[in-house]
Amino acid sequence: MNFFNSRRAGALVLTAAVIFGVFFGSHRSLNGERKKVAGQNENVMMDLETRVGTAHNLCTVAGRYLPPDDESLTALSGDLAYADEHPEDETAFADLVPAARAVIMKLKDAALSEQDARYLSNFETQIESGVDTISRDPYTAAARRFNEETLGGFPARILGALTGVKELPVYQ
Repeated sequence: MNFFNSRRAGALVLTAAVIFGVFFGSHRSLNGERKKVAGQNENVMMDLETRVGTAHNLCTVAGRYLPPDDESLTALSGDLAYADEHPEDETAFADLVPAARAVIMKLKDAALSEQDARYLSNFETQIESGVDTISRDPYTAAARRFNEETLGGFPARILGALTGVKELPVYQ
């Protein structure tokens, strides 16, 4: 019982409180900043949802002209299935763009009906404009800044990793 009344116990409790405070405060502060930036991604998410819808429509049109075992079509279908099942995985949305571009390139060489040629042109425009819009969205710049400057600086680089604060997704 004398231990709890000693200076050593007091120093131990104070040290534990300071360490807990540093970790808890860092976690809370970094997550607060993360939430502020993450709240700005509404427009980006709408563009990503449009990208998924466009890719589904592209698969439908491509299915009329490309064989079912076509490498680019199966790659796009696989990426779409993954994006549909894992909407929290930001890389799933980025993977759709090259796969969609590959299918579009193949379809440009196919003998499309007039209607499908218009669809293809619209799909390409939607994919490319979405990429451009997302790259210029304020969220993208804010997420990069958060990842590089806030989480990349000292002491956040160490404390963020120790307290489980993750980088924000930067969409392409």
